[in-house]
Amino acid sequence: MSTSVPNSETSSTPYVPLEILDKLSVIPKSELLFSSQNLKQSIELQREVLKTLRRFRTEPESVTLVGADVLLLQFLKNVYHLVSSLPGTLRFDALEDTIAKSELARPFLGNMAADGSLEVGYPSEENALCDTVGELVRVAAAAVICYYHYTNFPGNTDSIGSDEGCLIFASLALRSITGPSRAATVSSVEAELASLSDDSIMTLNEIAWLMHFFRGTLLGLYAKVHAHMGKPTDQRDSLIAQQSDFLSLVKRAPENPMGYSLYARACLQFQQHKAAYVFATKGVVIAEHHRAQWHRAQLLCEQAVALALGGGPSPADSDAPTGEAWRTADATAMTQQALAALKDELCQLPEVYHDLIVLEPGPELIGKFLLPKAQEVVNKAIENKDGAVVARATEGIMPVVPELYPTVTSGPLPLGAMTLVNGPSPAITSANEDAAAGQQ
Repeated sequence: MSTSVPNSETSSTPYVPLEILDKLSVIPKSELLFSSQNLKQSIELQREVLKTLRRFRTEPESVTLVGADVLLLQFLKNVYHLVSSLPGTLRFDALEDTIAKSELARPFLGNMAADGSLEVGYPSEENALCDTVGELVRVAAAAVICYYHYTNFPGNTDSIGSDEGCLIFASLALRSITGPSRAATVSSVEAELASLSDDSIMTLNEIAWLMHFFRGTLLGLYAKVHAHMGKPTDQRDSLIAQQSDFLSLVKRAPENPMGYSLYARACLQFQQHKAAYVFATKGVVIAEHHRAQWHRAQLLCEQAVALALGGGPSPADSDAPTGEAWRTADATAMTQQALAALKDELCQLPEVYHDLIVLEPGPELIGKFLLPKAQEVVNKAIENKDGAVVARATEGIMPVVPELYPTVTSGPLPLGAMTLVNGPSPAITSANEDAAAGQQ
């Protein structure tokens, strides 16, 4: 069960970036919540990218390789801020078309035609890697734009799909900056990134985080496609690879709360309740530190669900074994705190973003489903005269709920999904293998 905020006016609320920027700019920085701060920074970067592109068009002689590198980094950092803020914010980024048509990401991306077809150029050498910032940012930008194309345009079965392009480019970027053999390259690229601007537009870990995010998110879409096609083994393989990518989000950017909520939910999907509880608990601390109220709400709900399904530390005055029971007051408090955090988020968040405030799982999963299910177990214990379970229940200590957390496979499929009609592609298999190797 998910929680969403009904907002009938959102669909008619126009998205005017500069007006939103003006509204957010008058809020003192110390009072800006995490989501609002990231959305503000994203719009500022979009403005800079468009300003630079206009200059490149009117003054072609001003275009330099370094200038193009900086522009692509600003584009990527804009996307990083967007996907870190709230789920679903990519629809508020209009730069993918513009970057593709600028052809600054050549040789990996060419023009995007009026009919939506995208020119994609793949490395001719199978083991080629990125050794410079220029190569890395173009590969990373190609991964992001291919994902955008896959989710917004129909696929073409006569050529390699943009979904495979996303997987290929994201995996190439990650292989280029991961592992002991790439240590010298990593040091060189980090130094080059630092030299491009006084305040370091984007770090190498942020680029890696972005590639894990898009590869993991795309693998989640693949899981839905495989479920739709009746291929449970391929669905599971994609979800396993996705979970590994989401774990890498926590490793690459431990101060970004988005990674914790994505990984905790991935753990719930595999019934890894203890791991989900641990990462959700850590994520709540990170979210509180950064005033990330939506993230805090989501993590509190994940924490409560993991507690109900897997149990948690027992009260000191109870004989309930750790891991086989949970305190209802704890789970209820978590859901109440989650609702309060959502209220805080909505008070500051511009209205056009309000329909993005969705929690999956949401607080009602505890109150309307898990608590009644736990009570059913208690009722059965009463029938069986199991005094220990009944006695603990009177103290608000419930047995774990014998239910499985569902894997969500419903929802619209991406427009480019028709490229999967012939089954899993080599790119999917390669991405699964890369993600699994990263986890090991």
